[in-house]
Amino acid sequence: METMPVVAGNDWLLDELRQMKQKQHLPHALLLHGERGCGKKLIARWYTMLALCENSEHAPCGRCKSCQLMLEDAHPDVMYAEHSGKRGGFSVETARSIRKEAAVLPNNGALRVFLFTDADGMTVQAQNALLKSVEEPLPHACFVFTAETAGVLLPTLLSRMTAKAVFPVTEDECASALTRLNYSPSDIQTALTRFCGNIGKCIAYL
Repeated sequence: METMPVVAGNDWLLDELRQMKQKQHLPHALLLHGERGCGKKLIARWYTMLALCENSEHAPCGRCKSCQLMLEDAHPDVMYAEHSGKRGGFSVETARSIRKEAAVLPNNGALRVFLFTDADGMTVQAQNALLKSVEEPLPHACFVFTAETAGVLLPTLLSRMTAKAVFPVTEDECASALTRLNYSPSDIQTALTRFCGNIGKCIAYL
């Protein structure tokens, strides 16, 4: 079983999302945007755990049934949209399928979460197919998108979601993250000279 996602840096963003959870004001649609390799998909996974966690005060706790299912990649209320096409986007059929799924009540708890990772190649048609679901959200449906820039999404869709920037971390935070992954000090230093605080690019290089 996987361990809890360890997010390096971006503490302000994690704290803000935790406060939203505690106040029961989590956005029904969240866009995480930032340069490739800065940890958007990891934070999207962390956010999904946060949203579904049964512990409202210390979420994500990693211990409740929902967190355990997430760590096992077996949560019945979490769905990743399938990529397709040369640009790795999402087809209209996929968007329509998600829209139908969003109408189905959760199996556990109060929410179902639908993730569109690397949404940069999402077609206009697919975005339009999702618009009504995001514009008039059902109380149990939550949508999470990741993209390099917010501008890749239609203004009509973007205006219905909460957009948060994800930034590369400091060199010290990056070095600590790479150390946890058992890279050698010399390899870490070499990667840092090329990519500074972008953990994803450092890992891809190493």
